[in-house]
Amino acid sequence: MLSLERYLPILDQKVELQVPELHETRVYLTKVEDISEDFITVICPISSGEVVPLRAGQRVTVTYVTGEGLFSFDTGILERFAGQVPRLKLARPDEIVRAQRRHHKRIEARFPVRYALIESDAIEMGPGTLDFKQAECVDISSGGMRVRLVDVVVGIRLGTYVQLRFSIPTEDRRDFDLMAQVVRIEDFGRAKAPALDAIDTESGPRDSVEEVADPKRNYRVAFRFVGISLSDQDSIMKFVFDRERELIERGVIGR
Repeated sequence: MLSLERYLPILDQKVELQVPELHETRVYLTKVEDISEDFITVICPISSGEVVPLRAGQRVTVTYVTGEGLFSFDTGILERFAGQVPRLKLARPDEIVRAQRRHHKRIEARFPVRYALIESDAIEMGPGTLDFKQAECVDISSGGMRVRLVDVVVGIRLGTYVQLRFSIPTEDRRDFDLMAQVVRIEDFGRAKAPALDAIDTESGPRDSVEEVADPKRNYRVAFRFVGISLSDQDSIMKFVFDRERELIERGVIGR
């Protein structure tokens, strides 16, 4: 069993609330406001500009990232506080588990991606106007994607939440607008990063770092999708398999 004191989220940390509903589990982003010996207080999440109507007695799963990995725990809502920024009191967990990331087939792909950091005030007051920056996809799976930052934003860290917007290069050009979380940052230094038309996306000198710290360096950032719908997952999965077949037929990759 993992140590509660060591692996609990910290004050002001962004976390996810997974809420079971009738036909699916909804995922909402929130922030830790207080931690005591008996409970954890978080901001009541906002969705589509409205406070999510969670209530005392509901069971939720809290998921979050630290420098040591992805963690989660099951708990219950003890109380809901009204106010300009409503809050939820959660029972302190008896157990924390290290969440296992599912393996998803990923494939090299190049297309534009826009990303915007989800700041703390967006959690408290709603998303408002997001400041989107440019990136480019390096590879993608139904569980996440890796991008090269074209516009480098200093301060992106492991665990940072962003909004991603992109269109997969298929005949129907389906648009995606997804929440995601940073799970890996690769620093390629000041030298030119590996060519983007190279299929071997693992080549080139790089370091795994915890933060984007220098706007003049070359970074690639891996994200996991948060709360992605089955429909969006299926569309990305179809693209991945179609793209794999295309690369095999071109002799770029082996079977």
